[in-house]
Amino acid sequence: MSRRWVPWIVGAVGGIVLIATLVLMTLNSSLSKDPFTAVFLVVIACYLAVSALLCTRLPSNPIGWLLLTVGGGILFSGFCAEYATYALGTSPGSVPFGLAAAWFQNWGFISVAAIPLVLLLFPTGRIPSPRWRWVLYGLIGAPILLGIAGFFSPGPIDVSVDVQPQNPLGIEALREPIHAINWVGGITFAFGEGGSKRLLAGTFSGPLKNGHAVANRGDDPGAARGEFFSGKDLGAAEHGLSGGSHSPCDEG
Repeated sequence: MSRRWVPWIVGAVGGIVLIATLVLMTLNSSLSKDPFTAVFLVVIACYLAVSALLCTRLPSNPIGWLLLTVGGGILFSGFCAEYATYALGTSPGSVPFGLAAAWFQNWGFISVAAIPLVLLLFPTGRIPSPRWRWVLYGLIGAPILLGIAGFFSPGPIDVSVDVQPQNPLGIEALREPIHAINWVGGITFAFGEGGSKRLLAGTFSGPLKNGHAVANRGDDPGAARGEFFSGKDLGAAEHGLSGGSHSPCDEG
């Protein structure tokens, strides 16, 4: 199977999940309680479509794949939340795996953690210089650490106001260590997120040169020459979106 088909397959599955989620929302009366939720899901569907387009046009650039992960994770989390609400609240026992769905919906935040990675890697799909690798490691490691800690965190799972089952994998003896891990992981991720935002702001803060913005991304020689936003790269991006295979990551 060609790699270019993968994002469209993910998008098609996402469309099916979206329809199933809307059906469950109707059964759970979620739409009448919060009509904006349906709008939010439609926005996520459009988000997935745009991400799939980026992945097919610029397959070597991880930014499109990261955005696809964010949209897919949020949509999956929303579906699990509505399924758990139906299985455990609206019609208890009518469908299986309600508790499993509640457990899975609690981890949608892990996919959202990819957003700072997008800021860090924008626009070439690479870190601007070796010194930024520690920020990259932190943005990858912290969500994994927080996710693993959350797997065994004791206490209720917040699905909705009326549905809050206990975490089936929660271990009471690990409550204090998990609390400490959450602090360490949270602070690490916050510093990494702040660094990626600062980097993105610096990218657009450079002067104009020949009508193009000169990027300011760390020690990267290409950035210092303003190549990130030169006419050559803009033309390459246009070529890629029109069906070409070139991506910024292909440049040596």
